Amino acid sequence: MKHTKKALLASALSMLLCVSMLVGSTFAWFTDSVTSGQNKIVAGNLDIELEYAKAIPGDGGALKLSEWKPVTGDTADLFGVVDGTKSLWEPGHTEVVYLRVTNKGSLALKYKLAVAVAKETTSVSAKDGGTLRLSDYLVFGQEISKVEPTPYTDREAAQKAAGDTKKLSDYEESGVLLSDSCEYVSLVVYMPEEVGNEANYQTGKTAPSIDLSINLTATQTPYESDSFDENYDKDAQPEDDEIVAGEISENVPTEGEVSFDFGDGAVQVTVPADDIADDTEKITLSVRETSLPAGIACDEGNGDGSKSYTISVTPLMDTLPSPITVKVYIGDWYQTADAYINRVEVGDHVTQEHAAGISLTSADDAAEDVTFKDGYVTFSTKEVGTFSIVGHGFKYSTPRYTTGAVITGLGNIEVGEDGVLTIPDTIAGKNVVEIAQFAFFDGDINIENEEFDKVKEVHLGKYVEDIGNRAFCGLKNLEKIYIPASVDHFALYVFEYCANLKEVHFEKTDNWIRTGTVLPGGRPTGGTPVDPTILSDPLTAGEYMRTTNEPSMYRISD
Repeated sequence: MKHTKKALLASALSMLLCVSMLVGSTFAWFTDSVTSGQNKIVAGNLDIELEYAKAIPGDGGALKLSEWKPVTGDTADLFGVVDGTKSLWEPGHTEVVYLRVTNKGSLALKYKLAVAVAKETTSVSAKDGGTLRLSDYLVFGQEISKVEPTPYTDREAAQKAAGDTKKLSDYEESGVLLSDSCEYVSLVVYMPEEVGNEANYQTGKTAPSIDLSINLTATQTPYESDSFDENYDKDAQPEDDEIVAGEISENVPTEGEVSFDFGDGAVQVTVPADDIADDTEKITLSVRETSLPAGIACDEGNGDGSKSYTISVTPLMDTLPSPITVKVYIGDWYQTADAYINRVEVGDHVTQEHAAGISLTSADDAAEDVTFKDGYVTFSTKEVGTFSIVGHGFKYSTPRYTTGAVITGLGNIEVGEDGVLTIPDTIAGKNVVEIAQFAFFDGDINIENEEFDKVKEVHLGKYVEDIGNRAFCGLKNLEKIYIPASVDHFALYVFEYCANLKEVHFEKTDNWIRTGTVLPGGRPTGGTPVDPTILSDPLTAGEYMRTTNEPSMYRISD
């Protein structure tokens, strides 16, 4: 593990200012002189250090932390290594390491500490002959503290802190450290006692193993001020933002296929046995997450997001008789995606949950099937290399007073040929809780908007609570909209100029009121009840919502 240490070039400059007295032969001016102190201009220094300690016996038998030692590229005894001998994992075995991240420099910094499976070697289970992955039977947990931790008193305390979720997963912690400050991370790895013979490997087979890597990066963060403000370095990024994901090795079957699952489902690769080079006992998948290659457009400000991985599988036949299947998770909140292999587009705006896939042709005329379902873009390909995806989604923001996501516009969504616009339940792991004002209104009903004009039907996500002022105003071809039970507020003029709106389907039809008076907390007082029978029929509800725009409408209780 490399110790990341970056330093700015130190420099110093001394300045001396003097004012001298001017005296004439026949008159004099009143004068004074001011001499400044010696003003040094000193460069800031960025310096981060990662150290580790273990629990050792102290006075009276109590455990204490050992001396802190720096983590370097040669440090290989963080987990289960004593005097150069690796521990043998079995049910109940527990390992703990304590890390200290220290800002040794003069500048405030933001850091990222990542622990990942760098390499895993699989074996054959003694129980059923299936593939044995040690990572499936280990629990990994951590605790973070601003003060030096007290060692866990026993393995039961350490295991309790780590939890009980099996399957080793990658861990990443980010934070901000001021000069001369530090944070502590207690890492725990253990094999639960209830693990049985399924984690035992067959005699004569290669022992399963895992290599964990720890990576610490840092960059400056807004804190120190210049003559204007403290934001001159707000866009600073680590020099190298490439994440080396690691390797997985599998035994080669005599027939069938070999499947790899990397990063807890982030990348999945399936290799037919006839693609593997002859006389091979093990096949290795290498995955590296990279930045999006140059020349591939991704408009994050307009709802786009991307993933890119360089993938290799060795050893393979020089010419593959069967296609390899590569699945990459981009996110189930995107509506469409563009897919690339080695910067060559092989899937143009593939729609999510497109059942049949799209047959395309790559640069070397190898057939490519690309599908997008449940957040995964799946490639069927005879090429390997860099797989890149750009997902197209709604524009959204994070609300100020609550957790979740707010839809602010169509973004890069292309409305389906059937005219259906589906607002997702979640975006980037956040529940979609609001449709912002003017989200689907471009400000002028007299201007043609090709995408807006396609919308005939809208389905809202199940967590939406608030629909903002004129949110769907001017969708002149909108005919139907489905309102989930979560919605409890319509602002003004939501369906203004929606001349063709016929059906509004309410999941909850009772306890709605019209009110023009809202308390400071955002809830209404008084108001006129809305007849539930009006809202229970989609046709009458459609007419009511289209023609009754003011005042706002609230659902006051369940």
